[in-house]
Amino acid sequence: MEGKLAVLQLNLNSIRARATELRYHLSRGSYDVLCLQETKLGPNNGNVKLIGYTCLRSDRPGVSKGGEGGLAIYIKEGVVHEDLTLNVKELEGQGAVIHMSDGTKIAVINIYSPPNREVVNGYQYLYDHIKYPRILICGDFNAHHALWGSKRTDRRGRVLYSFMEDNGLCVLNDGSPTCFRPGCEPSHIDLTLASPAISSYCDWTIGNDDTFGSDHLAITIILLDKSPYRDNTDGKKNLENEQSKLGPLQPTLPRVEGRETGVR
Repeated sequence: MEGKLAVLQLNLNSIRARATELRYHLSRGSYDVLCLQETKLGPNNGNVKLIGYTCLRSDRPGVSKGGEGGLAIYIKEGVVHEDLTLNVKELEGQGAVIHMSDGTKIAVINIYSPPNREVVNGYQYLYDHIKYPRILICGDFNAHHALWGSKRTDRRGRVLYSFMEDNGLCVLNDGSPTCFRPGCEPSHIDLTLASPAISSYCDWTIGNDDTFGSDHLAITIILLDKSPYRDNTDGKKNLENEQSKLGPLQPTLPRVEGRETGVR
């Protein structure tokens, strides 16, 4: 894949159950970093090996047998990186710092926010411990907001929106649904956020049928050498630009509390 960095993002809903499909997909395309959510591994489970990749794993605390939550970042062999220790609460998070060939560093953050956990300031708590200007955040946030295409906005979406606005983060999503469950409306809960330093250099695409057997679609993010946005001369595609397309969001959006039934 052309570009400086290729990232695959996906909620696998069990990495062991999707390992065959994942390996097949990797045989057809090359990625530098994989950000996987809901790996559902426990202390008695070994790493799922992907040829040519190093695994950074973060199981859900307190889970003895696996089967719930969990994260994994896989990094292609030869990509210089370091583990990034994060302090987290209210959600699951892990990170890695990727050393680019031009000497810059990019913090790649992998997040899973369980739908049954209250999130008040967990995003900001995690973000305050990242001391890098170039940040890419991939995850299943279980949050709904019109900004990223949801038909409704809930409290979790407003909390996440406020966090993004406070920190100048851009949502890279193009409004396409990312999660499909039988009997439920498609949802937009898998999000990719980027700091202003790199947001205009990111090309975001979603696979039309790449689910690997999960109920989430695979997302590909390519960090390009040059910005694809001709009019974005200052190198930023921030929330202010996105919000201007939608009009005033906060005063007019309906207040719908609680989580959507059936959304993972």
